[in-house]
Amino acid sequence: MRNFLYSQLYYLIGTAFITVMGGFLSFLPDSDNNARRDLPIRPPAPTPTIATIATVPPIDDPIADPTATPEPAGASQHDRGSLIMLQTSSADADDWVTMEWLAGDGNWYEVDGWRGHIHNGQLIWWVAPEDLGDGQFRWVVYSDDSQSNLLKRSDAFYLPEQEKIVRTFPLDW
Repeated sequence: MRNFLYSQLYYLIGTAFITVMGGFLSFLPDSDNNARRDLPIRPPAPTPTIATIATVPPIDDPIADPTATPEPAGASQHDRGSLIMLQTSSADADDWVTMEWLAGDGNWYEVDGWRGHIHNGQLIWWVAPEDLGDGQFRWVVYSDDSQSNLLKRSDAFYLPEQEKIVRTFPLDW
């Protein structure tokens, strides 16, 4: 019983000592050099100017609806632009693809909206008429949408320069 009381007494004395020393040290001047350094201001990250792509418009259907009212050429946004298609034979169901663009600062940035799973060995994205000929871009393939396991990056390329064409990019990993 006596040893237990001594151990409790030592515990209380040690705790009080540490508390008093911690309080004393908190009144000392700050010796952290990092808090006083004037660091340069980071420039903001550049914002991509590529149009956000939400869906892929349908490709001209060879079997037209005979009862549909014809539209004049250029009246619909779907009549304009082009398509880019990633084509592969090595894709799994969970493979996730993003598109990156090369900015003027030499860094690659992910394009908002141009991401998705590969279906039946391909992924197709529509390119707006105002983006035709832009570049450089590259396909980036991950094992899933967490983007933690990189599988492949394509070589850099430019978007198609003309309307109503499909540019195919074969890529295997």
